[in-house]
Amino acid sequence: MSFAYSTTRLLHDEHEAALVLLERTASALRRQDADDAAIVSAARHLAHALRGEITEHFTFEEQFVFPRLIERGCGDIVELLDEEHQTLNEAFAEILDLIAPLEAALTADLDVTRFRRLFGVVDTGLRGHIEKEELGLLRMIEEFFDRDLDAEAASRHGD
Repeated sequence: MSFAYSTTRLLHDEHEAALVLLERTASALRRQDADDAAIVSAARHLAHALRGEITEHFTFEEQFVFPRLIERGCGDIVELLDEEHQTLNEAFAEILDLIAPLEAALTADLDVTRFRRLFGVVDTGLRGHIEKEELGLLRMIEEFFDRDLDAEAASRHGD
């Protein structure tokens, strides 16, 4: 899909990066020869993204994109996406609690069974959410934003 606005391109690129991260993590967990070090590395990368880019993505949508779309009559989809953000943030918090001792170098051990289960929740939830945003949110931005609003959004992205 080609996009007319910078905002939709930025969000799409972030979705693509999140999908790559999810696939890399899933791949590390699926490999027969994966050792704990590979899984720990994947867990650390996932934690970094959940605390950084993915949280920033959600915040940008919640603070800038969603209110503008509500003003334009798109409250139903925005409400659904916002509810998914809250649900996903709860799943992120649980998996981040599990990974935190690894990041702080307090331990090199990871409860891989629990990580697999929690990652499954994050993976399924985030993939579904991204699909909804790709099919709904990005199309609404393209329809309801104008050049000025897009320029303002793009300038605020990453604040």
